[in-house]
Amino acid sequence: TARVDGAAQPITSPPAVIRYPERQTMVLFGTGKYLHQGDIADSTVQSFYGIFDKHAGITRSDLARRDLIRTSLSIDGNTQKVRTSNGDSFDAAKYAGWYVDLPAPGERIVQAPQVRGRTVFVNTQTPDADPCDNGGESWLMAFGLDGTTPDQPVWAKLEDSFVGIQVRGGKVSEASIIGSDAFMPRWDGKLWKERVETGRAQGQLGRQSWQELYE
Repeated sequence: TARVDGAAQPITSPPAVIRYPERQTMVLFGTGKYLHQGDIADSTVQSFYGIFDKHAGITRSDLARRDLIRTSLSIDGNTQKVRTSNGDSFDAAKYAGWYVDLPAPGERIVQAPQVRGRTVFVNTQTPDADPCDNGGESWLMAFGLDGTTPDQPVWAKLEDSFVGIQVRGGKVSEASIIGSDAFMPRWDGKLWKERVETGRAQGQLGRQSWQELYE
């Protein structure tokens, strides 16, 4: 069970399991719950974790901390909110993994992460107070394998490298990443699309995974 300040963090979405560059197995997962109406008002801090599978009984003090910093950019006259993920250089021999806390009140992860190359994609959701409303907001996150901002730009519309971009117009569901395009159904019935640069990890050739799209 994940915990922050003594409070349990629910894990309601599947993890992703990867082979870390030092040939260790790392488990990637987010925390948060959005199953009942009462979950909407839950403002407990939720997090995203990358933890080596060989460890047991670890605490957050065994993990490298990453911090999300928000700023804004102007793109074609429109304001785009973005995030970076900052932290010390990651030493796999020193730490059992890493974590990052989601800064917005009520922000949570209820979708499985996806790994492409050396980038971990996962979306967050902050529900609107009205359960019948399509509102709320989402952040599209793309972490490096060490939990920090990727070395190279991931979001094609941005010149610099950022770990997250905010979606306008409501929450989005889990992404389907096909080639260099990420497709995400939005809760208002529309399809959100982002161009992404995933690169390719050395030795990863051919089909790595598949996912079925529903209309």
